[in-house]
Amino acid sequence: MPLEQLPSLNLRIKQLIDYYSDGNVNNFADKLVSISQQRLNRLFNIDSRTGKYPTPTTDILVAITEMFVEINAVWLLTGNGEMFNTPVLNGRINSNTPNPVYTESDQNYTKSASTLTPKQGKKLTPALTPTLNMGVPQVVTVDNLGRDNVPLVPVRARAGYLSGYGDPEYIKELPSYNLPTLRNGTYRAFEVEGHSMTPTLKNHDIVVGEWVENLDYIKDDRVYIVVTKTSGIVVKRVLNRIFEYGFIVAKSDAVNNRQDYPNLKIMPEDIIEIWYARLYISAEFKAPSDMWQRLNDLEAGLEMVKKKLGE
Repeated sequence: MPLEQLPSLNLRIKQLIDYYSDGNVNNFADKLVSISQQRLNRLFNIDSRTGKYPTPTTDILVAITEMFVEINAVWLLTGNGEMFNTPVLNGRINSNTPNPVYTESDQNYTKSASTLTPKQGKKLTPALTPTLNMGVPQVVTVDNLGRDNVPLVPVRARAGYLSGYGDPEYIKELPSYNLPTLRNGTYRAFEVEGHSMTPTLKNHDIVVGEWVENLDYIKDDRVYIVVTKTSGIVVKRVLNRIFEYGFIVAKSDAVNNRQDYPNLKIMPEDIIEIWYARLYISAEFKAPSDMWQRLNDLEAGLEMVKKKLGE
């Protein structure tokens, strides 16, 4: 890939690929989910028709900033400022965490060996750890054999759950089930409301979550049920940025109307409960290959046809 002629915006995307995926474009595309490998690769190859490098489209830039919330969008678009936003811990800017420094020379760049990156942020904030402990659920129900029940919170009971999650009488009134495949944990089921997680989860699907004892256990890009004081019950895919920036990011899986479901930044103090989605129950069977995968296959096929026609 001839980097010496790369436009500055393409070069900055290349910097991110080097940083997050060790220079592997395909691995970086996999992290973005909604952007194909072919589209990213085209950014670093001259278009034979125009003789220029393609300009990154808006959806590529949005996908990058949504996946990597620590990236400074102003830097990405203009090159001004630092590569990463300044981390915020407990509401205060952590000025002890410098941003990665890149030096450009002949359109090549190198990362300073002494740079402390956001990935190392946990070393800076050991005092945060005790505040992330969620303890145990306030109410747990069992059947007549002493086995944990799985209470179901249907959509109609969501509002009541925000005040009744610690009330034994309220929890006892919820429908409860025993799922033999779930062991060694505490579980709760929630009915999905809306279409923000389509195609992963459909409206009225039921998600069974396992209790999360500590917010540090939250894994990136996994689905969680987050019970919050201000946003209610949120079923979303989550990015854990507590140590780096003081919050988690809840994002949707919607493809066609993603703009209708903006990312949510949730502060630890706003979280009442959090459950890791272990399984779901759906009344709909998914097609063997969803439309998004078919579009990817079609795009790859068109590239092959174009290549053969050009030979």
